[in-house]
Amino acid sequence: MTESLEKILADRNKTHGNWDDQAACAQALKKIASEHTNHLEKPAFMQEALDMIRHKESRIEIGDMWEPEHWVDISGYATCVVRILKRAQGYVDAKLKLEERDWDTDHGTDPPRY
Repeated sequence: MTESLEKILADRNKTHGNWDDQAACAQALKKIASEHTNHLEKPAFMQEALDMIRHKESRIEIGDMWEPEHWVDISGYATCVVRILKRAQGYVDAKLKLEERDWDTDHGTDPPRY
């Protein structure tokens, strides 16, 4: 290995903790989550964000809990999910408004509520 790679690994060991311990912690967190019934029902974007959050959480548990980047990364993955959910909700809201408008035009009454 090159000297620069050794330095990177030594720095990561300080912030992320021992790789073996951090990997075991991350896998344990993911295993616990996978044992719940709605684990398989999540869309890929949500599941991947949760996997990455658990990975970052393991760095906090094993490594340097005061490293801001761990916390920033967690908020970033959560924000990605929120953005997708808000976009989807906007689509659903717009679709319902169109359906209400079309219903009023066609039937002259309030549309059914689901």
